[in-house]
Amino acid sequence: MKQEKPAQALSAFKHSLELYPKRFNSLLGAARAAQALEDKHPAKKYYAELLTISISESKRAGVQEARKYIAGNVSQRE
Repeated sequence: MKQEKPAQALSAFKHSLELYPKRFNSLLGAARAAQALEDKHPAKKYYAELLTISISESKRAGVQEARKYIAGNVSQRE
């Protein structure tokens, strides 16, 4: 993502998640990459999975980001 190549980043994060499922940083990276590609369904899926593995009271920036994204896209049709 730092190289501004979200498609390649998403592919790398997907591979990482195949090897190491439910990793916080990989889910967050995949969600951000999908969001950068304006691919709402995968972004929502990765953010939602991130929320399922996080403690509900978590104040981590990634968790807050996921909550905000999900809340903003609940009523939008995909």
